[in-house]
Amino acid sequence: MQRYCASAKNVNAVFRKPTSFTLGWDTTNVRYYARSKLTRTPKNGGIYLANCPKGFVALGSVAAYGTEGTTPTSANFPGFRCIASQFAEKSSYGETIW
Repeated sequence: MQRYCASAKNVNAVFRKPTSFTLGWDTTNVRYYARSKLTRTPKNGGIYLANCPKGFVALGSVAAYGTEGTTPTSANFPGFRCIASQFAEKSSYGETIW
């Protein structure tokens, strides 16, 4: 893992850990093929959105496997950081792909 800006005098002014995560999508009711038959998978994974401190934003989300009934915390993703919003710019990609 590369570490950039780690030697900054006040790294907390640029990067902060998320305060929590919110489930964005999970595998509930997702169908998949197992041993040549269509079946349903249990809720065993998901994509989580970071809830950042005020003035910070996330540049992405995290995926976690085996999260049924639980929500990941910053301890599950020790390297994940939010970035100060002054260093990010909102953009769009046009139409949704999926």
